[in-house]
Amino acid sequence: MSELSPLSPHSVQLGSFLKERNDRYSPEEANKLGLKQVAKIDFSGNVHLTDAKTTRTPMILVRNGDLVISGINVEKGAISVYSGKEDVTATIHYSSYSIDEDQINPQYLRWFLQSKIFREIIGERGKIGIKTELKPKKFLKLTIPLPNLGEQRKIVERLDSIGKKISELIHSNNEIEKYLQWFYRTVLRNAVSGKLIRQNSEDGQSIELLSKIRMEKNRWLAKEETLQDKIQRDETYQISKNKAIPFELPKSWEWSTLGEICYEVSSGSTPSKEHFRTDKGIPYLKVYNIIKNKIDFCSRPQYIDESIHRTKNRRSILYPGDVIMNIVGPPLGKIAIVPDSYREWNCNQAIVFFRAVLKEMNRWIYLYLSEGSFLESIDLVGTVGQDNISITKSRNIPIPIPPLAEQKRIVKRIDFLERLYQELIEKVEKNQEFSRLLMEALKNEALLS
Repeated sequence: MSELSPLSPHSVQLGSFLKERNDRYSPEEANKLGLKQVAKIDFSGNVHLTDAKTTRTPMILVRNGDLVISGINVEKGAISVYSGKEDVTATIHYSSYSIDEDQINPQYLRWFLQSKIFREIIGERGKIGIKTELKPKKFLKLTIPLPNLGEQRKIVERLDSIGKKISELIHSNNEIEKYLQWFYRTVLRNAVSGKLIRQNSEDGQSIELLSKIRMEKNRWLAKEETLQDKIQRDETYQISKNKAIPFELPKSWEWSTLGEICYEVSSGSTPSKEHFRTDKGIPYLKVYNIIKNKIDFCSRPQYIDESIHRTKNRRSILYPGDVIMNIVGPPLGKIAIVPDSYREWNCNQAIVFFRAVLKEMNRWIYLYLSEGSFLESIDLVGTVGQDNISITKSRNIPIPIPPLAEQKRIVKRIDFLERLYQELIEKVEKNQEFSRLLMEALKNEALLS
C-alpha cells in the first residue's frame, strides 16, 4: 500500500490488512495437540492462558503476532496481539487474524482497537452482546482511519511512553490500596485480640457477661417449640467447651462460640419459583447481595410471598441487626449486618445468620467475622471448586468476648477508623478512574491528531 498522508488518513477496511486464520480443529484433533488454551482476554488486552485440557468444542489456532479477539467482549476491550512464542488454541467464540505488517503496525492496531474511537465504530454497526457476538465476516468489513506507517510508528512511540507512565501511576495506586487493606486488617486483628485499646478494670470480667447470656438463653430455650431444638442447642454449648484456643486474650476476656452467645445460628432455604416476586413481598437475600460487607438490595432484588415466609421459611426469618455470612464459596468471608430498610427479611441456604442474645453484641460479632482469621481454623467441606461451611461448624466458630463496656469502646474506635479507611480507599479508586480516563483521552488525542 502506498504511503498515506499523516494529516489525511484514509479509511480502510480491516480486511485489507487482516486475514482470518482458518486453522480449525475438531474437539478430538484439538485434544491431541496438547496446546495451551486462551482462558480469557481481559479488558486491558492481556491474554490469559491455561494448560491444555480436554475440550468438547471445536477450537481455532492462534500464533505469535496474531490479532486475537473475543467476539462477545471485543467492544469492552477484549482484544490483543498475541506475543507468546508457542501456538495456542481458543474456542470458536474467539477469532484470530494474521497481520500484514507492510500496511499496518501491529501495536498501532492494538492501540486503535482498544480505543473509544473503535468502540464507537462498533456501536454504529449495532450493539454487540452474547447473542450477537462480532463474527469475522462483520469484523473484517469495519472501516478505520489509517495514517501512513511512519505516522503510525510515531503514535505508537508516544502512546507506549504515555502508557508506561500511566501504568506506573496505576501500580502506585494499587500498592497504596494494598497497604490500606493490610492496615485495616491489622487494626481489626488488634481489635479482636485486645490490643487496640487499653483494658479498664472497671469494665469487669467477660465471664460475668457470658453468665448473663447463658441465663437469658436458658429462659428462651424453655420456650422452644420442640425438645429436639433444645437438645441441638445444648449440644452446641457442650461441643464448644472442647474448642482449641486460637490466640491468647487479655485476662478480663473469655473465649466462647457463636452458638453460645446467639439465640439463632441457622441458614435459609429456597422456595419453589412460584413463590418469588420481583416487586413486592418479603425481601429475599442471596450471596450476591453482600457487597463490600454491606447489604446491596439494589443488586437484582427478589422477594418471596409472606405466606411461605411465615411457614416453610420461618426458620430463616431475618431481622434488622442480625449478622449474616455466606457459607458457600469461594470466596468465603462475606459478612454484613441486616439493615432496617425492611422490618423482616429472608435468605437462601448459602447464607447463615447469627442473632445475638444481647443485640448490642451484633456489631462485635460482625467485626470479628470481618477480621476473617476464624476461616483458618475451619475444616471446609464441599465439591471440587466449591467450599462450604456447615451450620454446625458455624455454631462452633470460636469468638473472643471482652466485657460489654470494652466492646462498645472498641466498636466506636473501629467505626471511626473504618470511615477513615473507606474515605482513603475511595480516593485511591477515584485516582484509578482518573488514570484510566486520562489514558483514554490521551489515546484518543494521539490517534486523531
